[in-house]
Amino acid sequence: MLRLRRFHIGIVLLVVALVGALSFGVYSFQANSGGEPDVDLPTSTANNTIASDQALFLTVDDFPRGYRAVSMTNPFTPFVERFKREQTVQSEPGECHTIIVAGIRRAMEFPQSAMLFYQPALRDGAQSTQRIVHDERDFGVQKQIGSACQVRTMTDLSGAMSSEKMETDLSDLPGLPSGVQVYVRSWTIRADSSGRISSYRTEGYAQIGDIGTHLEVISSGFDGDQQGLFMPLFVMAINKLALSGR
Repeated sequence: MLRLRRFHIGIVLLVVALVGALSFGVYSFQANSGGEPDVDLPTSTANNTIASDQALFLTVDDFPRGYRAVSMTNPFTPFVERFKREQTVQSEPGECHTIIVAGIRRAMEFPQSAMLFYQPALRDGAQSTQRIVHDERDFGVQKQIGSACQVRTMTDLSGAMSSEKMETDLSDLPGLPSGVQVYVRSWTIRADSSGRISSYRTEGYAQIGDIGTHLEVISSGFDGDQQGLFMPLFVMAINKLALSGR
């Protein structure tokens, strides 16, 4: 009887311990990532400087009608999503995956804030993300990723294949303020099984002193003309940064 009682007590304690551990895990997930996927984010994710950076961002008035803007509570969300994608594909050449993952982790160490611009009425409309980064090293990190992985093929867990190819690499743009470092790249993403263009992605990085801006525009293969938005928006973003005097 005594052994049976001890056995029951042991079971109860084990259940309590498991419930406590699960509760702590759920709390940690929600507290650390705001309900977003946890990929071992750096502790600096809490340092969102969106309030002081607000004047440096583009606004919905800079976009065509129908766009909305949302400030990202966690500016590292785009990196988390890209990190998740990288973990579900095999990449050739293989060193690209290593370089990209290392770059994502490195970029998440820099203080930054972010805004999302999107078209809620259009399912396949272009989506834009702008970051303000308070560390000049981010420019080099992002440029290294683009330079090392200009063409690659990927295979996801289901065996489906896709490819990325960099179509544009601009390091100089006319009419910009002096002292600005600029790096622009555009990508075409194809589904290799059909050769159909599934999406376009254009990214621009500009650095002035120790502060930089990063603008990314992604649109579906059915909406490639939206890429024409990028260059005027990027120039506006650079000029806002330069005129701020920061």
